[in-house]
Amino acid sequence: MRIVGSLATASLLAISVGCIQSIDYVDQVNTFERFEDEGDFDYEYVDISQQIRDPRLTGRFGPSDTFQNASANASGYDDGASSNVVLETSNNGRMGMLIIDTWQASLSTMPAGTYRSRANSMDNAVNVTVCGSDYDAPADDATVIIEDAPNGDRIIQVRAETSSETGMDNSENPAIAQFTMAR
Repeated sequence: MRIVGSLATASLLAISVGCIQSIDYVDQVNTFERFEDEGDFDYEYVDISQQIRDPRLTGRFGPSDTFQNASANASGYDDGASSNVVLETSNNGRMGMLIIDTWQASLSTMPAGTYRSRANSMDNAVNVTVCGSDYDAPADDATVIIEDAPNGDRIIQVRAETSSETGMDNSENPAIAQFTMAR
């Protein structure tokens, strides 16, 4: 009986470790705080929440989280070398969120153009995560388009697709975000 119990415990441990390993998350705030505490991180965080104007979300963000041109709340930071923007909307107890991260440049200073994000790739200039009430995973394939407006602002559009391999296929109704970033 002891062997059966040990095997069952080992199997549960393997399953739980497999689930943990299948999701690649980095807690950026804690990582940055650790560098700052060690004096190895010279960047200054700037809250860019007020610079993000008219954020809108459309598409499928979870198994039952679909929105159409929904106004979103925006928050974010920029430290000159990286950016993080979170757009979130909710309706009737359902939530949709898109997270856009840059690690090689700032959203406000990257050259205008089209950038690609692929899940589990460390070569992305941008990384996009799709979240819903019952779903949270990096986009399998995302495109981020940055355009400079004549007034100096930036118009940023994101199209993020997920697949059944990450728990939800939204390829027929991808998660889409659009916002203006005042500079």
